[in-house]
Amino acid sequence: MGTMEAPRSTWTEDTIMAKEIYMFTNGRSVSENRGFRQVIGQRCEPMSIDIHDFQLAGIRLDPVSGVTVSLFDESSQASYDLIFGRVRKASIDGFSSQNVVLDLKVFNRKDDSFEFQRCCFLLGLDPVAAREIVDGDTLVFIEASVGAEIALLVEGTWEGRLIPVKS
Repeated sequence: MGTMEAPRSTWTEDTIMAKEIYMFTNGRSVSENRGFRQVIGQRCEPMSIDIHDFQLAGIRLDPVSGVTVSLFDESSQASYDLIFGRVRKASIDGFSSQNVVLDLKVFNRKDDSFEFQRCCFLLGLDPVAAREIVDGDTLVFIEASVGAEIALLVEGTWEGRLIPVKS
């Protein structure tokens, strides 16, 4: 298991299941706020791409710029970089020769779900007390069908970017 850690923080209770990636902030969907953006050239627009069954091709951890998850969609032969800035803590477990995304879940509150518990475990956080997490931070869990699971503790509201990669 690989881990990158920045200063500890905390956060609270709400789950967003995202077979299609949507960013929710304060109970509002992407269409109601800036939230999650897809970058196409110079243009930014709300994004809802289904990353289920995308291959996880690689991960770059950088203490300054954050975490970049490289994805490949075999059906369209397209590559994407999913970028997470302001990452306080990251954990990658089970990276293998085949890594396929099942789901992406975003939590902005404590939750009783298996995914929340697993994410906390991977990050070394206490899911019950959660005293090391500051209200307002976000937990992101990329669940695997097979291979790598990724857990991230992101400072504040997650404003991720999925950038198409030109081959």
